[in-house]
Amino acid sequence: MKTCYDRTSAKFKYPINSWVILKNETKHKLDPNYLGLFKILYHGPFYTNKIKSAKGETMKVLVNHNRLQQANIENEEQLKAWTKNQGRKLEPEKFVPKGNYVVSNNE
Repeated sequence: MKTCYDRTSAKFKYPINSWVILKNETKHKLDPNYLGLFKILYHGPFYTNKIKSAKGETMKVLVNHNRLQQANIENEEQLKAWTKNQGRKLEPEKFVPKGNYVVSNNE
């Protein structure tokens, strides 16, 4: 019975260099269900994968294949436009306090 199952089961769900999204397990109310895009770098032990974000940051921990889902990406150009930072840039603070300011109520 085990040999029949092993013949049909795939060892790894996603091939190396494929794009995936990561399930957000510490989700709160308005957080997204999935985080991503990530690229699979290599397969580790016990069905884990080493992944790298679209920005090029490699995650320090291995991720189980159950938390991953195949991303719908057709080409790399579509990916770059999707991950482009579209938010407004924050202006640097013009006033930076120096030293310790102590406010006393006894005057």
